[in-house]
Amino acid sequence: MAGNFLSDNPWKTRDEDFPRNGSRADQLAFCINYAVLAPSVHNTQPWLFTAHADAIELFADRSRLLKVSDPNGRDMLISCGAALTNLMVAIQHFGNEVSVQYLPDPDVPELLARVRIGRSHKSDHLDDVMFRSIRRRRSIRRPFQPRSVPHELQRRLIWTASEYGCWLYFAESIETRTKIADLVVRAHCLHLNNAAYQAERLVWIGSGDPSRRYGLSVPTALDWETLGSRDADPGQHWMARDRDLLRTSPVLCVIGSGADRPLDWFRTGEALQRMLLRAEMEGVSASFMNQACQNPDLRDELRQVTGRRGPPQLLIRMGYATGSEPTPRRPVRDVVRCSITQ
Repeated sequence: MAGNFLSDNPWKTRDEDFPRNGSRADQLAFCINYAVLAPSVHNTQPWLFTAHADAIELFADRSRLLKVSDPNGRDMLISCGAALTNLMVAIQHFGNEVSVQYLPDPDVPELLARVRIGRSHKSDHLDDVMFRSIRRRRSIRRPFQPRSVPHELQRRLIWTASEYGCWLYFAESIETRTKIADLVVRAHCLHLNNAAYQAERLVWIGSGDPSRRYGLSVPTALDWETLGSRDADPGQHWMARDRDLLRTSPVLCVIGSGADRPLDWFRTGEALQRMLLRAEMEGVSASFMNQACQNPDLRDELRQVTGRRGPPQLLIRMGYATGSEPTPRRPVRDVVRCSITQ
């Protein structure tokens, strides 16, 4: 039964447990264990999967939509796009080609992609190294080491983003970084004075549904992947800390898209995760500070800073870091929409 291959703790999924002699439904179900290790907005993990004999369908789980900070579902779809990348990397690693049909049913907007398994193929070294990066990837909220990230890697990341119709802007001057930091601080101020935002935040750090308590292991986090508690000092201390992080991180970049439709958000998530895995292959980690992108006016100001026509989608810090604990994930059976049949 394919459901037997769904892990209670996907971070501890063992590659050697892949059901090589099982059905294709079993093999596809096993790959969902890696899909859910993608980053998501405030660690909401807003995805659902259905596995069939030769395909997996990926849905947005609107019950986990952040209605105040993400009313249009932009961050939700970026999160789901990141999960799609992990799913495809896993399928390819375990020896099959893969194809994707985007938004396959206009009558079911929550159905984002149908992933079909293709012919057998032998994974190459790049496939395997990228696959291993899935479990190594972490969002780093601490300062990075004072060590430069090679420009060659930055060029490769630009190329990776472009393959998904996205652009990548690197903020290199102190002046530009200061402008971006000012936007993030202004976003913090708006959030602190927004009672609805603060109420939503409390729900997602565990005051409400226990199934949502996934950000508590990192008590100082308030970035795109994990929402933690800053209640002890929600004001100037954290603003000053974030300003310093933005100005001193070895790499500060913005990923954006050509347009601002749901498919653009979804594909941005694909590009994002492919970039993160590519960076992790070289020991480079990342974290997100996306507050300014959650406000339309500040988001447009960020676009003006980058000089691009298309909208910015995420603000990303990158650099070298020491070890960090992964943020928790739900048991995989909780994100499978219905019984998996063979």
